[in-house]
Amino acid sequence: MAARLSSARALSHSSSCIRPSRTSRQIPLTVRQFSLSAQAQAELQEETPVDAAFQQKPIGIRQRRRMAALASSPGISFEQLPYQCFQEARRVLAEAREEVVGNVQKMQARIDRLTALPLDTEDGFAVNSRNVTLRTMQKTLDDLKVDADIHNPVVKKRFEDGLGDMNKPIYRHLADKKWREYKRKLTMQRIETMSVVPDVLPQIDPIVSLDLGFSGHKVQPGEFVSSIRSQFPPSLSVQVFDGGERLVTVVVVDSDVPDIANDSFTTRCHGLYVNVPISPSNGRINLTNIPLPDVKKPVDKPARKLAADKSTKMEKVSKRAAHSPSVTGLERRTSEIARSIKGPRKETAKPTHVPGLPSITASPPTSRKFSTSALLRAAGEPTSHSGVAVATSSTMQSNTAEFLTNGTTVYSWLPPTAHKGGKYHRLSVWVLEQPSTKENHKIMLDSERLSKITSRQGFSMRNFISATACKPVGVTMFRTQWDEGMQTVMERYDPEGLKVMLRRAPALKGRPVKRDVKRLR
Repeated sequence: MAARLSSARALSHSSSCIRPSRTSRQIPLTVRQFSLSAQAQAELQEETPVDAAFQQKPIGIRQRRRMAALASSPGISFEQLPYQCFQEARRVLAEAREEVVGNVQKMQARIDRLTALPLDTEDGFAVNSRNVTLRTMQKTLDDLKVDADIHNPVVKKRFEDGLGDMNKPIYRHLADKKWREYKRKLTMQRIETMSVVPDVLPQIDPIVSLDLGFSGHKVQPGEFVSSIRSQFPPSLSVQVFDGGERLVTVVVVDSDVPDIANDSFTTRCHGLYVNVPISPSNGRINLTNIPLPDVKKPVDKPARKLAADKSTKMEKVSKRAAHSPSVTGLERRTSEIARSIKGPRKETAKPTHVPGLPSITASPPTSRKFSTSALLRAAGEPTSHSGVAVATSSTMQSNTAEFLTNGTTVYSWLPPTAHKGGKYHRLSVWVLEQPSTKENHKIMLDSERLSKITSRQGFSMRNFISATACKPVGVTMFRTQWDEGMQTVMERYDPEGLKVMLRRAPALKGRPVKRDVKRLR
């Protein structure tokens, strides 16, 4: 040990002697100059400079390096970048992909053979078992497709640039992985911290990404939204991570409505929209564009008779005016030309069911209770259920452009309000996936029957789910409170609530209770 210390001390003395002092003369060191060829010097001079905006933009290191490489090599695609290690890695990945593609082709051939087998449609057990087998094989096929391109740099580049096709399993897998890393955790943290779960529902396992926006402003989960913005219906962006179209129900619930009569709180439904179709490539839902149900109001006999008498009287007045000498021929001719240009009166288009789908037949409710049998039935089947139509997946694919713009409004948008002096209100937005039959037919809910057996005030999400057999798949939330625009909104939509002002209950007056500290000594 002593020998090592002495050698180290000697080395330090020798290095201090060799180190030149500041006052000593600096000896110039010879540096080898690397010469460049004429072609390399020309390429160096013609090198495209990096944009100034790119230098100031705070981005990641990997993305910065990739963008710098693309900017310095114009005219060269990403796959043909002249890096030997990069091209060698792409060759290894291509060889591994060929093996996985062979397994994909084998699985696809097995699915085709099973689908082509003749099967007795009357045997429900055989049909159900084949459908289960096909779903399992299809899931295995999607997993193989993901394994084939999970390491492909071109696929990752397109996904990072936002150019991925969500109809392909690989892009849905990457989007699901990215969503679960942060956004899903943030949403669950907000709804659990603010006790949306279990106040509205006991539990939820979100499997779709749900984004909320008001007037173009994206709202983070739990964010306060001003009353001026929230008086208009929001827009939703639902991203599913498994293939196929489906029907969903959108529910907006306020779980902090004060019940002054009972000195408690209750719930209120601020919007209920059913039979809204979404797909992996199109999940934007604008609640303003969802039409109201086509309900014909019955007209009583006195009102019908009064309307007929009024029309007869108007006809007599028009005939008398046409033959009156006060009306000149020029005026009469002008009115005839205007009627010919305007043409016959067109009837106002009413929202109807989707073309190609069975119509929804509404029958009068037999009970005010929630029941699945009162809401669901398979269209075309002679059952006792009523109020549901079934849409096949082939019909949805053929009418996707028109089908995605439809849906039915049970309760239109009601602007959220908060009383002066009270705390903020928690409004949760839920996306419920509607059930389907064993043959994977989509079941549509009867909006007219739902409006009769439910109510805005005291809306229960638990009863609604048990009645419709829907499955909660997505959730988000926002908050509202009394602000400078709340009085204007309440004057328009809730004038009775504007008369109420909440105050904190005063503390109980009296002599404070003295603690018994003798036993603590």
